[in-house]
Amino acid sequence: PASMERLPLPDPIKEASFESWSPKGDEIALDERTQSNGHILWVVSTDGKRAEKLVEYTSSTSGGLDWTPDGKTIVYGALAGERMQIFAIPRSGGPARQLTNDPANLMHPQVSPDGRWIACTRLAQTKEIRRLKL
Repeated sequence: PASMERLPLPDPIKEASFESWSPKGDEIALDERTQSNGHILWVVSTDGKRAEKLVEYTSSTSGGLDWTPDGKTIVYGALAGERMQIFAIPRSGGPARQLTNDPANLMHPQVSPDGRWIACTRLAQTKEIRRLKL
């Protein structure tokens, strides 16, 4: 059986709610919830000794994250106004880019092996008024 060991998280990271291995296996992207809707996307070395903050964002839930196959971009779910949408940020740092503008909530992105597509969860809420005979 394979052994399992705890990854030490470097300061100031307190916890991770989502994580994803880089394609080369040399880094791990982590989503840390900081306060009510605050999140930070970190990239951590596999020994847990080095951490780099890529972006702080708001999210109503853990929106998930994934790497592109070339390891150059991380996609994640975050709030855009009142809806969860999919964003991308370069691994090297820089501004995040909103990829979707959907009327529903989009989260849990997964990049296809060829890097051409993103699969994600879409949650649409509808409210209806119904009538029925008494």
